[in-house]
Amino acid sequence: MIYSLNGMISEKKLDSVIIDVNNIEYEVIASMNTINKLPLMKENQKIYTYLYHREDAVLLYGFHDLAEKELFLELIKVNGIGPKGAIKILSGIGVEDFKKALETEDLSVLSKLPGVGKKTAQRIVLALQGKLISNTDNNYPSVSEEIIQSLELMGYDKSSIMRALSKIQITEDLTESDLMRQLIIELSTN
Repeated sequence: MIYSLNGMISEKKLDSVIIDVNNIEYEVIASMNTINKLPLMKENQKIYTYLYHREDAVLLYGFHDLAEKELFLELIKVNGIGPKGAIKILSGIGVEDFKKALETEDLSVLSKLPGVGKKTAQRIVLALQGKLISNTDNNYPSVSEEIIQSLELMGYDKSSIMRALSKIQITEDLTESDLMRQLIIELSTN
């Protein structure tokens, strides 16, 4: 698996970039959001990648940051969305905007994305809701990721956990065990 490429951008196309890594040029298919965020040509850049192999081709997909790559990986798990479709979706919306639309089940925003109709939007919501949380909504820096992961292992989804967190007053003197106890109480009453 090729995790990332670090090299000089030698060309930007409409749906891909060419990156020169030690005199070997790789064509990397990317969303318009990634292409627009990349620096001007002849500058070094790290691009996170996903290698897709099918019977007739080996394709490399690239992402400006890990958040976009992670969303891409979740999108291709949705029935009916392949890598090309996921790239089209990522070209039409930013990662945080997508997560917000998903959390609020905003089918009108999702169905306006390239290649996504109403049925596909519904499939996306069913498949991904609760799996992705918006970083802009996570205003709980004192809450360790371990607490969230522990609650997920107990069967709670991230969106429910985040809603429960919004109802609890988090102070500096609140211990992790007390927070966990309050979260469990809040989650079990809903």
